[in-house]
Formats: sequence, structure tokens, C-alpha cells
Amino acid sequence: MPPVGSGHIAVRVTNNGVEMSQEQVVFDAHPGYLVSGIAPTVGVLGGGLVVDVHGRGFRAEDSFECVFASLRETRKSAGVYVSWSLISCESPVWESAETVNVSLVLEGESWTDGRHDGHVFEYVAEWRARGVMPSVGGSGG
Repeated sequence: MPPVGSGHIAVRVTNNGVEMSQEQVVFDAHPGYLVSGIAPTVGVLGGGLVVDVHGRGFRAEDSFECVFASLRETRKSAGVYVSWSLISCESPVWESAETVNVSLVLEGESWTDGRHDGHVFEYVAEWRARGVMPSVGGSGG
């Protein structure tokens, strides 16, 4: 199929490349999705943290799922359309501290940036401060 833009495209079928079917169906074409990253990338085992999936090409009429997966288990969370470039979902409860992959799924197809199967999310047992920024400030606040 040649490249097309966004929108509704009428499609007809042929067996020999010459004679076309009288009936036609409408194909809804749109640019592909791209997932470029997630934030935050760390959350607690109890789940419930809002994870933003950044990318492009998301549409309000589509249904999304965020998939959190390790070698041991896979859990899903409903994705909420925010904008053309943002889907939000909640991190699900996880059994033990480990690093998992997060993918966005639409109708059974996973969408990532093509570098790997998903984006890394680290589950930790409890929150710990790793640092403070800025590390210096005035006494007046």
C-alpha cells in the first residue's frame, strides 16, 4: 500500500489488477503511534502512581492499556487519553522490588520507540530520598 495521509480512504479489491470490486470499504488511516518515554520511572510496590507515557499520534477515540511486564509476571493498567502526545496510567501493585518494562498497547499491538520492548520502570519497597536539589539555598526560604 502506498503511503497515505490521515483520514478516511475508500478501498476496493481486485484479483487481477484490472477489474475492481463494485463495493468499497472505508479504511481509517492515521500516522503511527510513537512512544518516546515514561515518567516517573520509579514507584513503590503498592502501585497507584500515575505514570505518564509520552509520545505522539495518540487519539481520544482509541483505547489504550499500559503493560508492566517482567520475566515472572505481566500486569495491565487502563490508559487514559490526555492529549495527542500524552497517555496516563496507574502503576499496578507489584509483588517484589524489580525493574520491569512498560509498553503501551492498542488493540493488541505494542507501541514503543523501536529501541526495545518497552521503557524501564523500577519498583521499590519504599520511597527513599536519593538527594535534594538544589543542595544549597538561602536561610529565608
